[in-house]
Amino acid sequence: DPRRFTVMGAVNSPGAVEVATPDVSILDVLSAAGGLQTDRADPNAIFVYRDDPAANGLPTVYLLDLEEADSLFLASCFRVGREDIVYVGTADVITLHKFLDLIFSPANGLFMSQ
Repeated sequence: DPRRFTVMGAVNSPGAVEVATPDVSILDVLSAAGGLQTDRADPNAIFVYRDDPAANGLPTVYLLDLEEADSLFLASCFRVGREDIVYVGTADVITLHKFLDLIFSPANGLFMSQ
């Protein structure tokens, strides 16, 4: 009975993914999504968003830094629930690149048309 999970952000196949194992970890979900995008993903910013009833209706956000060696062990043990959302942040350099594109794109259009 495959289980469906939502993965968003800088992964190779964002969206709903299916995992067939009964106990699903963050690593299972990221693997089912094709892994992190090597040129865009920030391995320091792996988030799990969970609507935790024990938190008085407030969502709980877990942050995992895959650049830390012990985080890989934690990621293999951290269980993901059906309602959880896994989000992989983009690297700061991508945000800078988008900003520079926004600033310099109109100027490039001026130079190209002449």
